[in-house]
Amino acid sequence: ERAGARAMGRILVLTVRLLETVERHRRLRDVTERQMADNEALLARQRSHRAMLEANLRVQRLISHRHPLDEILQAITDEAAGLLDADVVGICMTAAGNAGGRAISAGTDMGRRLVRSIDPSLLVSLGQQAASGELDAPRLMALPLTAGAASPVTVAGAPVCDNGDSRGGLFVMRPTVVGSHHQIDTSAVETFAGQASIAITDAGTVHELHHAFHDTLTGLANRALFLDRLGHALTLAERRGHTTALLSIDLDRFKRVND
Repeated sequence: ERAGARAMGRILVLTVRLLETVERHRRLRDVTERQMADNEALLARQRSHRAMLEANLRVQRLISHRHPLDEILQAITDEAAGLLDADVVGICMTAAGNAGGRAISAGTDMGRRLVRSIDPSLLVSLGQQAASGELDAPRLMALPLTAGAASPVTVAGAPVCDNGDSRGGLFVMRPTVVGSHHQIDTSAVETFAGQASIAITDAGTVHELHHAFHDTLTGLANRALFLDRLGHALTLAERRGHTTALLSIDLDRFKRVND
């Protein structure tokens, strides 16, 4: 009986040790799984940040190359629709005097159906709400459609500014099932709205510079631009040891034509 008890005791010790080993392995596996999940989340964030950076660089390239404002705003909404996995992204300028006042992108088939069925005045209204800061946090709203039905959507937006003054808004729209929770990355929305602000401010600056150096009636270079180019040519010639020639052309009866 003592020998049997000792044998049972040894078996019990081995069993306890085995259970402890299994528990250590389980804890190690849980830690490993958490680490893997954390690594996957980190990689996902890095991929998202890289995609955002690449999208911003593509837009900045258009701005630096002085592409038309309409084209730049459309590119911004296209990039936002793809990056945010949104159904509809829009930019609506609410202030008068802003050329290229609207750009709409539909990222999904649902988005394209929404764009076809939404009253255009509602898009302007969403732009106004984004411009006033009402869409800083995602909101669930019932979007009336032209067929008379209403579609629940989650909308977020941010103001689009010109020299710091709000001139319109960028909004992101995503159809939503009532009771479910849909997140919209508001920081990304603000980033794209900032890109639109840069494009609009830059376009306004270029427009002002053009009028400063060109005649408003004919579009020809004026005296200010002539003196600027002449001064640049003289400075360059002096620096390189070259000679600068100035050719003056007189037009007969130009005053009569001008009058």
